[in-house]
Amino acid sequence: MQFVILSTLSKVSKSGKPYSQAACKGTSKSGSPFFFLATIPDDLLDHDGEVLDRNVVFNDHGNAFVLPY
Repeated sequence: MQFVILSTLSKVSKSGKPYSQAACKGTSKSGSPFFFLATIPDDLLDHDGEVLDRNVVFNDHGNAFVLPY
């Protein structure tokens, strides 16, 4: 899926584990733009404004995860 990372940030979970999140803009299959928040791999932290082509998984609760491959 192609998407643009609009902004990234580092966070810490309640259990103390660090993780990274990003606000992203993608395009649906019908061509409509949509925005989503995703948990991202740490190597994408400094990629604000870049168009990326990565696998993105959406779960039943609406959470998105950008896969590291």
